[in-house]
Amino acid sequence: MSTSDDLTLAAAAAVLDGPRVGVLLASSGVPRWITQLLDDLVSSASVRLSWVAAVDACAAPERVSPRPVLVAITAVDRLLFARRAGLLGPADADAWARGRSVPFRRLADGRSVGLLLAETTELDIVLDLTGTDRPLQPPSAVLSVWRLCGVPVGSPDVRGVSTAVLNAVLDGAVTVTFELEERTGREPDARHVVTGVCPTHPSSPLLTDAYLAASARQLIAVRLENVAHPADGALAMPEGGGPTNAAAAVPRESQTDSALFPRSRPLRTPSGRMPLRAGAHTLARALARQVRKAVWEPQWFLMIGRQSPDTLLPDPRDLEPVLPPPGRYWADPHIVEHQGRVHLFFEEFLYAERRGRIAVSTLGPDLQLGPVSVALDLDSHLSYPHVFVHAERLYMIPEGASSGRVDLYECGGDPRSWAFCRTIVSHAPLVDVSIVEWEGRWWLFGSLKKPPGMRTAELLLLYSTDDPVAGEWRPHRLNPLLADVGDSRPAGAPWRHAGRLYRLAQDGARGYGAGIVLNDVLRMDRNEYKERRVASLRPVWGRRLCGVHTLNRAGDVVVMDACRWVPRDPRRARTDEMLG
Repeated sequence: MSTSDDLTLAAAAAVLDGPRVGVLLASSGVPRWITQLLDDLVSSASVRLSWVAAVDACAAPERVSPRPVLVAITAVDRLLFARRAGLLGPADADAWARGRSVPFRRLADGRSVGLLLAETTELDIVLDLTGTDRPLQPPSAVLSVWRLCGVPVGSPDVRGVSTAVLNAVLDGAVTVTFELEERTGREPDARHVVTGVCPTHPSSPLLTDAYLAASARQLIAVRLENVAHPADGALAMPEGGGPTNAAAAVPRESQTDSALFPRSRPLRTPSGRMPLRAGAHTLARALARQVRKAVWEPQWFLMIGRQSPDTLLPDPRDLEPVLPPPGRYWADPHIVEHQGRVHLFFEEFLYAERRGRIAVSTLGPDLQLGPVSVALDLDSHLSYPHVFVHAERLYMIPEGASSGRVDLYECGGDPRSWAFCRTIVSHAPLVDVSIVEWEGRWWLFGSLKKPPGMRTAELLLLYSTDDPVAGEWRPHRLNPLLADVGDSRPAGAPWRHAGRLYRLAQDGARGYGAGIVLNDVLRMDRNEYKERRVASLRPVWGRRLCGVHTLNRAGDVVVMDACRWVPRDPRRARTDEMLG
């Protein structure tokens, strides 16, 4: 996607002072996630919240009719999951604004909205959270309107959830989508749409709505941050004007692998009558899920072997499984060849301590696992030890997203000895950070950490620098590149094959660790990013397998992790909810 050299006045103002944002709501009664988003805007040093307004005449989002079957389904849903769906709890935007000294206005109808926007001459962005189907046309060339669709924005309804979400869960769809539409007054007929692909909960429409809310909050916050601090001092603009997002700049071209995970099934048109059979199937899935959790638990283990470097995607059937000792699991393997030796780094999760640390083993000539030692152990949870060589020295970027930053560690000569080097990305809780050198520049992929207890659309962020150790890592002008639970989160270091670069990603649409997809990077520079999905890997090569989410290679040595169901140990706390 190209960028426009002719920036609007709104873009120039955003570059100099940060965007000034006004927020439109359907009423003062909103789900709690909206007031949390407003808190994000108030606390941000990059965005200025000018006012909040409630349009009392706005039509509420479509709601299902309170038929007996649906009332029963939603009642059970709320009984089981209401505590986990706190983002959808009731909140008062008027009281929130008074408590934070933010101007709050009540508007009677669409005409009063137009008058408000016309008299607000110093505004850059209007965030439309009214949930209406009618787009709000920017009244001036200096104003952009961002409209959120497909996410619960109205006062919580005790009788049901949105029709699309209920249909998705009843139909067994693995994902639902939402949209952030961006329009600018400079090009009235042009619009830019960012599509988020969010996972569904297999049996709870309520939690699915909460996943949508958490995803939308993250996407809006990252979009506004990118507008406030554009790369290279210029705002990324799509063709036709208005701020852009690379989710639309990462086209899904021909998908050559027939084994790709299916995307969400098209939602059927609401007929006004939901079959009892669909509700029964949904409840049966929920019961089967709870029974499985009571009997089985997941255990991650490693797989190691040799395969020809000419193989694009390794065959896991040729790899040997390496099981962890009791009381722990092993996952996220990364491999590096340094000074004639092959070192394997991985996450060692200790059930007793409920946290992970980084372990290391040097592989023998026949790839047998050597003694396992602790390489890095902090007070906080560590995982995904991405390792790389630069200037003949060994470096590691472990995942420690709870710290809210990305830290770099340097090896002291022994792979069991590491020292903190520097923080390379601040104020960004990134998970599964993976870097690669490509065409003379270093690139860093990472996914934004999810809120506790939530599954989200997963945002893919990209940074670059000239020097991975001493240089400044700058965000890509199109961040976030993707908002897609099936293709965003890194699944290993990008690798080269036949002169091309490939990016590995986790497909979490069917659940955490449900598979890996391989994307051919067609173009990557400081202005553009484009990729094409070409292959996928699912845990279907053995019995009781339920996951795979990390794959790495060094020459002809391939390492990956896999997950299997094992009988649950009743003496130990459940581990399935600690994954992901």
